[in-house]
Amino acid sequence: MGYTAKCPQCNEINSGSSLYCVKCQTSLIEIPREKDASIIENPEIKKTDKQVSEITERSSNAHIKIGLIVGLVVFFVISFFTFGRGF
Repeated sequence: MGYTAKCPQCNEINSGSSLYCVKCQTSLIEIPREKDASIIENPEIKKTDKQVSEITERSSNAHIKIGLIVGLVVFFVISFFTFGRGF
């Protein structure tokens, strides 16, 4: 059994974890969630949730790569100023 949120603007049924309506992009942040057994059978909601999780995963991977690059640059700059002055 899952939760759903009904969009106040277009009356579209969205998954309980959605922050915005899949149809009209209206904010669902303060909309109360209701229990619904048919949420599991709705492939459109499953597809949207999967797309959101893929985007989140790609975004987090990009942040990790950027952090590693910045960390390496800072490491080399600090190493140069610490050990490079003696040469």
